[in-house]
Amino acid sequence: MLWWKNLVDFLCKACDKREIRNLTAPVCYNLDMAFIRKYKTTSGATGVQVCYKEGSRVVKTIHVGSASSEVALEKLLRKAQGIIDEGKKPLFDLNKYNKK
Repeated sequence: MLWWKNLVDFLCKACDKREIRNLTAPVCYNLDMAFIRKYKTTSGATGVQVCYKEGSRVVKTIHVGSASSEVALEKLLRKAQGIIDEGKKPLFDLNKYNKK
């Protein structure tokens, strides 16, 4: 019997993904990751995108905007980080330690 099929099924159920690319090894490919991409536009401005990867493929791209100054670029980067952090729970609740 192939014991790893049960292991793969267990891992895939745990991550809600049933995609097995290599049938010779117990691997579950559910590597969802988000990152911020900066690029130069044709007008010379800097564009900002939020990209989501699944495995090694970019599966979703959200255009945040483009900026021609450092201040505007910093605002777009903060907005992009907010998009990534949206819906996430923090590891530690530091608000209860803030003294007002």
